[in-house]
Amino acid sequence: MNQKMVSRVVELLEVRADEGVLDIFCGLGNFTSAIARRAGSVTGVEGDARLVERARQNSINNGISNVQYHVADLSEDISRYGWSRINYDKLLLDPPRSGA
Repeated sequence: MNQKMVSRVVELLEVRADEGVLDIFCGLGNFTSAIARRAGSVTGVEGDARLVERARQNSINNGISNVQYHVADLSEDISRYGWSRINYDKLLLDPPRSGA
C-alpha cells in the first residue's frame, strides 16, 4: 500500500527535474526520497528531530543528495526560517492526523 501511495503522490505532483519541492511534515522522508529522484531539489520539514535525523540517514544510505531536511514546529509561524522564504515549484503537505 505504501508503494502505491508514494507512486500516486509523485504522479499527481508531476515533478520535473528543474523544480524545487517543499515537503511539509516529511517524517522519515517516505515521500521526500521518491520526489527527490525526479526533482531538482527537495526540502523536507518535520517537527520531530529524531525523524529528521533518520530521514537524513535514509537519504545518505540511498545516495540521494538533493534533499535538505529541517526541524521546525509546524504548528507555529515558520516565517523566521530561511527555507520558508524560498519560492518552491511544488508543495506536499501531509500532516499527521493531529496536525490536520
